[in-house]
Amino acid sequence: TGNCRGYIFNPENKMKNKLLLIIGCAVIALSAIFLILYLVNSGLFAKPYNPPGALTTEIKLSDLGSASELNGNIVVVSVFADDKQGKWTDSKEDAEKISNIFGYTKLATDWLTEKAKDYGISLNFVTAGNNDSDLCYRASFDEVCIDIEKSKKKSVPLQWEYINNNIDSEKLKEQYNCEQVVYLCFFNPEEESSSTAYTVSFYNKVFEYPYEVCMIPYIYSATQVSPAVIAHEMLHLFGAPDLYGCDLYNMNYGTTNDYVAYCEKNHKNEIMYTTFARDENGNKYKVFDSITNELTDITAYYVGWTDNVPPEVEKFGLVHSQHEYYKQNKRHNS
Repeated sequence: TGNCRGYIFNPENKMKNKLLLIIGCAVIALSAIFLILYLVNSGLFAKPYNPPGALTTEIKLSDLGSASELNGNIVVVSVFADDKQGKWTDSKEDAEKISNIFGYTKLATDWLTEKAKDYGISLNFVTAGNNDSDLCYRASFDEVCIDIEKSKKKSVPLQWEYINNNIDSEKLKEQYNCEQVVYLCFFNPEEESSSTAYTVSFYNKVFEYPYEVCMIPYIYSATQVSPAVIAHEMLHLFGAPDLYGCDLYNMNYGTTNDYVAYCEKNHKNEIMYTTFARDENGNKYKVFDSITNELTDITAYYVGWTDNVPPEVEKFGLVHSQHEYYKQNKRHNS
């Protein structure tokens, strides 16, 4: 018979082939995972930015708290408060700071009054001019009041309780023939606060107390309070959004990175975009004897000064002003 070459079974070769197959599959799987992760991080499959709480296209509140509409006569209560970060003393330095705040508040309210005229709105503020005013109060809180977490939560229980127990708001409204009251709480941290000024207002929810409050430290984040800062914070109380950042902290305005970039180009000097002035080189600086910022149609719309919806609201999918529903509700119930 002819020669025949026989196949010799070798278990070691079979195990070796299996091991190579497993290693090959693992390499392919890991490569696929890394590729997917890279594509996800690159933003190729990213969903459109959905701000926390941006669940509706309008804010349906029939109660807008103590600062419902930015028109008519408005009482401004100033509270100079001590907390765990610092106290107001009888020193000459603190007396000068308090005097500055009275002046800055007057400049802020005068500026808002003038801007309201551009939209046919009659606006008049009653403010404290000195420590002896019945619109000036002193308080003390056993906590750190200017804190980033508190600003996120938009809750100031100790301040609400203080107002409820110590300030007769209804009497003030009657005395000054005002329908609305806003509360400005000023703090004097011994060291620069890591947080910034913030407000607690009726925007996308109703709170336990109706009092709408600005929380303002004298110094913070490498700067200090100014007339523009006070005007900016007061505008928040009546519905104006920040234009310098995405819609964070469950505020439900719908602002995105694209809209912030739009504001950088089109609203560079808007008071809700910046509280600084700029020199010819674009460098920012604070102004303390006036307000050089602008108030544009987008802010006027959000505080209810105009019913004309700016094109950018629809273009960028922003939430409609709370005043649209509020005015409709008032007309329906009148």
